[in-house]
Amino acid sequence: MRLLVVLPVALLAGAVGVRAADLPSSTSGNESLQRALYGPPRAATVEDVLATPADYEGRAVSLRGRFTRGRTRDQYQIGAEPQALRIAPASVIAARVRARAGGWDGQDVEVVGVLLRDRRDEGDARRYLLRFWQYHGPTPPARATVDAPAMSLEDLVYSGGKADGKLVKVVGQFRGSNLHGDLPPVSRLHESDWVLKDAFYAVWIRGHGPEGDGFELDPMAIEDQENWVEVVGRPDTKDGITYLKAQAVGLADAPQGAAARSTPARNALASIPPAVVFTLPVDGEEGAPADVRLVVQFNKSMDERSFAGRVRLRMAEAADSPEDVRLAYDEAKHALVVEPARPLPAGRELVLELMEGIIDVHGLALVKGPASGDGAVEALRFRVGG
Repeated sequence: MRLLVVLPVALLAGAVGVRAADLPSSTSGNESLQRALYGPPRAATVEDVLATPADYEGRAVSLRGRFTRGRTRDQYQIGAEPQALRIAPASVIAARVRARAGGWDGQDVEVVGVLLRDRRDEGDARRYLLRFWQYHGPTPPARATVDAPAMSLEDLVYSGGKADGKLVKVVGQFRGSNLHGDLPPVSRLHESDWVLKDAFYAVWIRGHGPEGDGFELDPMAIEDQENWVEVVGRPDTKDGITYLKAQAVGLADAPQGAAARSTPARNALASIPPAVVFTLPVDGEEGAPADVRLVVQFNKSMDERSFAGRVRLRMAEAADSPEDVRLAYDEAKHALVVEPARPLPAGRELVLELMEGIIDVHGLALVKGPASGDGAVEALRFRVGG
């Protein structure tokens, strides 16, 4: 199996009239991927980490302590000086944390993330940073909500103007200033208009920026497009394009099935076949842990449903006796996590096979790799230690 790129280390609010739930912000798929890369979160104190940072570097850590805001955007601290550790949110939750930070200042917050050496402090090797993807802080005060019926973007787009002028509430992924060409550029009525999208259904948002109480998204920033947004407003349909004049905008939790629904625009990517670009463990690795979680990263968005029944983990010598596994797909990193249901036997060689029928979101089949076997498109071999 070819190794082409390295998986990035950094993985993964209340608003005017809209309240977002204050819940841990990583999906189950992300949690599986992070656990595979950094191990299970290790509970520790800030003092423990600062005393022996080498023991925690590159590993998942769970910390609880007093939260304070730093001097720069998305930089915070946990713990009390002089025993304080710098922390920064993963991009997927940065806007959410930014919105909460004012209410958290000086209060206890729990975060889970990976401890990294802060490369900006080249002259001080002792400086570390916790890049966190999960948090739990004080419950924010209740905010007034706008009473409007919920409507999917699919229903809104295909309503043929029947919802025009009515107050509706929709949820979609923030797509900024139409950076992916989700809508025809000529259909944009004002330079401040921005795009909200769910699967292949997109609308222009008008009259209100992508901002609310405590947060502001950047229409030109790719990383801000990992946020899901709830918009309350009145739609207007012109020449088959839906515009939503917004009254309230707020951050929202990604809905169930968001990974499969948040498909990219049908652009040049539609013609590129999917391929495997990274695996963990790497092909041929010796000494993998018995409780290993396997990660397979692809070059583009995959159809999550196509994995069902087409991912097989087996002993090298037992072609007809596959292991029971659990699957989780992280759309943000195009990564499939394969978790065996039981510890794998020590000293044995195993094969992870991706079978025919796995496709991307455009319906293209996975490229057949050089190490593939009978019925398999790709195959990863590794040996369990012990």
